Amino acid sequence: MVEEREEKKTYAAGSGYREFNGRNEFSSNVLHGILACAMWIGALHFDFYLLVFSLLFLPFSKFLLVVGLLLVFAVVPIDHNSKFGLRLARYICRNMSNYFPTTLHVEDINCFQPDRAYVFGYEPHSVLPIGVVTLAERTGFMPLPKLKCLTTSP
Repeated sequence: MVEEREEKKTYAAGSGYREFNGRNEFSSNVLHGILACAMWIGALHFDFYLLVFSLLFLPFSKFLLVVGLLLVFAVVPIDHNSKFGLRLARYICRNMSNYFPTTLHVEDINCFQPDRAYVFGYEPHSVLPIGVVTLAERTGFMPLPKLKCLTTSP
C-alpha cells in the first residue's frame, strides 16, 4: 500500500500527457447544461409521455397513427453530414461535458492514430453512462472517429 502511494508520487507527466476537463475547456453556464441535458435525454421521456398521452386520450386509431409515425422516424435514415445535426451534436456534447464533472486523463495523446479503432472502458457511472460524452468525437477532446466505449451494468 505504501509502495503504491510512492509510485503515484513519483509519476511525472510526459510530453504527451493531457488532462481534459469540460469545465475548464468550454465556457458555459448551468442553463446551457440543463438545456443540452433536456435535449439529449429528454427526447426519451418525451416519446414515452407522447405514447402514454396518445393511448389514454386519443382514439385507438389515432394512437396507432402516433405509434406508426414514431416507427417511421425510428427507421428514417440519418444524414451524418447535416450541418444542423453536427452543430446540435457539438452543442450537446460540449455543454454536457461542462455540466457533468468529468475529467479525462490521457497519458500519451501522441500514441493515438486516427485511422485505428479504440475501445475505452468507462467506470464508474450512474444509471445512464452520461459522462462518457467527454469521449465523443463532437466534444473534441479525443479526435478519434472510430471510438467505442464500454460500461458496466448499473
